[in-house]
Amino acid sequence: MRRSWAEVRYRWLLPLTRRSRTNGRAYARLVARVEYAADAERARVAARRIAGALGTTAGEAARIFRRCLASEALEEADTVFFMATQRDAIDRSVFRCDALPERTAGSSGTVYATLHFGSPVLGYLALGSGRDEAVSIVGRPLDGANPMPSAKRDYARGKVAWVERVTGRPFLGTDGLAMARAREELLAGRSLYTPVDVPGSVAGRAATVAPFGEPIRLASGLMTLARVAGADVVPVVTLSTPAGFTIELGPRLAPSLGDALLEETMAALACFVRAHPDEWWMWPYLESAA
Repeated sequence: MRRSWAEVRYRWLLPLTRRSRTNGRAYARLVARVEYAADAERARVAARRIAGALGTTAGEAARIFRRCLASEALEEADTVFFMATQRDAIDRSVFRCDALPERTAGSSGTVYATLHFGSPVLGYLALGSGRDEAVSIVGRPLDGANPMPSAKRDYARGKVAWVERVTGRPFLGTDGLAMARAREELLAGRSLYTPVDVPGSVAGRAATVAPFGEPIRLASGLMTLARVAGADVVPVVTLSTPAGFTIELGPRLAPSLGDALLEETMAALACFVRAHPDEWWMWPYLESAA
């Protein structure tokens, strides 16, 4: 029986990246070529958005999107490599991190707001392990409601188990009970790490923002939680390089921004996207509010 591309990708090709990060970059290039050719409509939507946001030509926008596909695949490969070579603790020398901005006077904890961009999980490890600050990651559960193929889900579950082992902290889900736990973490002066570019249709709360001109709907629950708990928000992205990982931090945003907190957070993160548009994976998946 013919194997699906997901089976080939996650059960046959991805395990080869355990051997070296060079293999990982080869994997990323191959996956990008296959994924780009496999879904012409996704590529069209992404290129239109990229061209509109950045003012590029259609051809350059298409090339940027192909590199986005490679970025997402490289994140998988980097994770598999470090899962195999650093099972219980990660060598912090692989991270280069901007200086953390000082906490706002009177704030509780910190929400590190990231994107599906570059190496978000490795960025969490940089902030959530081997430091004095306690940081928990918030993400969608890998249960039966998650639409990813089973081969990818198996890889993702292994990644979650590894991250929890290295950081010593469990993933927090997105249901009501998990959000109550997240609020307790912030009120106790601890921190959360979460993507803020999640489409609004998969969340209970959503808001409209326009970081690149086009109005889009994004999940807003974590920004509401930060405001209610009195927590600062620090935009953060992580870039993969052959030598390791670079963690770039934006300005610390105060909860007093209120309802504008998500908009200001996305505006700060948009600066990173403009500098590295080929690292943001969400171009074709944004939900238009126009």
